[in-house]
Amino acid sequence: MELKAIPLSQIVCFEGDPRMAPNPEHDRIKQSIDANGVDLPFTVAERPDGKYVVSGGGNTRLRVLQEIHAKKMDETTVQCLVQSNRSSGEMLLAHLRENDIRARLTFIEKAMSIERMKEHFGLQEVSQRDVCSALADRGFAVAQSKVPIMAYAVQRLYPHMPEALKGGMGRPSIEALSHVDTAAGKLWTHWSLEDTQPYDEVFGALCRRHSRRFVADLFESDIAYEISELADCSQQTATLALAEAMSGNLMDRPKTLERRSTSGDDPLPDGQWPSLAGSSADDLRGTDSPRLPPARTVKNPAQNLADRFGIGMCVSPDPDSPIGIRINQPPDDQLRPSLSADEWITVQLVWWSLAQASHHDLVTTQEDIPIEQLARGLWAALDDRSWKDYLTTLKTYRQATRPVEGQRR
Repeated sequence: MELKAIPLSQIVCFEGDPRMAPNPEHDRIKQSIDANGVDLPFTVAERPDGKYVVSGGGNTRLRVLQEIHAKKMDETTVQCLVQSNRSSGEMLLAHLRENDIRARLTFIEKAMSIERMKEHFGLQEVSQRDVCSALADRGFAVAQSKVPIMAYAVQRLYPHMPEALKGGMGRPSIEALSHVDTAAGKLWTHWSLEDTQPYDEVFGALCRRHSRRFVADLFESDIAYEISELADCSQQTATLALAEAMSGNLMDRPKTLERRSTSGDDPLPDGQWPSLAGSSADDLRGTDSPRLPPARTVKNPAQNLADRFGIGMCVSPDPDSPIGIRINQPPDDQLRPSLSADEWITVQLVWWSLAQASHHDLVTTQEDIPIEQLARGLWAALDDRSWKDYLTTLKTYRQATRPVEGQRR
């Protein structure tokens, strides 16, 4: 390598930088360089067009220098170590090593880089062990157990939920989602739902719905709901079947199950469908099927709404409430930084509606809800699943609070 003074204007950032979001250390680095200058030379490679690309880490330092000298409107030279015959794959590996040492990359940033290096070095068709060995030989160690989940995050999830992944969704959440995805896909096929609607379409739509803020339990609940709708069974049965599939056991598809209540499909006064624990196996799956494990009770729609909008901690079960829950506190302000202005207003509207229906003394949130939002209502803000729970909650409230026919005037 040759040490050379190169004009700042002739140096460019590496376009394949593993980092997808701005460096959180940018301001600190800028303050340090502004006060003390650059201590270490950049490592660069010459391009065919005569410019030099940062080839060994240092994109943020280069951007900071460019910002400082653009403000001063002057030209300067920078000490650089010039490398020759440096491929884009080798430069990507060098940037990945530099960022990994500082523990600054998110899981998806590292996963995307690993997938790109597999392409650069022709490792797409080799075993996971060989991928890890080849990268280790080039100076980057990655655990073999991480390779498949990284590929899953890039190939399966990233096209549908980039915001959640770029926002820091980590390996535990991705592995949990992979587990649900695998089980739901097998159950979908076993129950012959593919002929009605392709599983991948439903899974992709759910990923997009949960892209801004992923919560594993809510995703699992939503996919169980989609299974129940297509299989024409109760959500309790679908939830149980999904849980069994996640344990490695595939239940047979149940016969069409009527949701028993006093008036057709109307929910019971507490907003819940009756438990299936007392039903026989013949009722649910046919005479030649093994006996069902005990059924799990599904939360009522009001509780579902609260959980889905991040305010589950604000409510608790209450059999004396018209909708089966009571409101304990307003929405937590800690939710607000993770939400857009419209999303925060929707959370407040959901809380306000539940507070009214549960006969809670507080009927306003911590802030006044804009009158135009009240006029617009929740109908424009809720997705189909939440809207169904909202209408069911209102219907339950009306059933519990309206006088019987003989008492009306």
